[in-house]
Amino acid sequence: MTRPLLGLALLCVIGGLGGAASLLASPARAATATFGSYISEVDACNRAQLPLPANAVVTRTRVRVGRQGGTVTYTCRVNWSDRSGTQPSNLPILF
Repeated sequence: MTRPLLGLALLCVIGGLGGAASLLASPARAATATFGSYISEVDACNRAQLPLPANAVVTRTRVRVGRQGGTVTYTCRVNWSDRSGTQPSNLPILF
């Protein structure tokens, strides 16, 4: 059990941090994050973007307003990708 870990540690020492990072790099991802809010569409979109990785690029944003009785709900869906070369949506950032 310790032999593979020892080999990985030795590889990290020989290859430096760059070598270890390339072994542990995760593949590019694309996904959708959704959040609903009773406050505003800005709140919903800000909270939908919270779980995104630091290098994520937002490719599409959709906001839906729902009314049922006297209650208004705002739902924001954010499509994102961390693939290199991804084109951003170029929509204004909501704060």
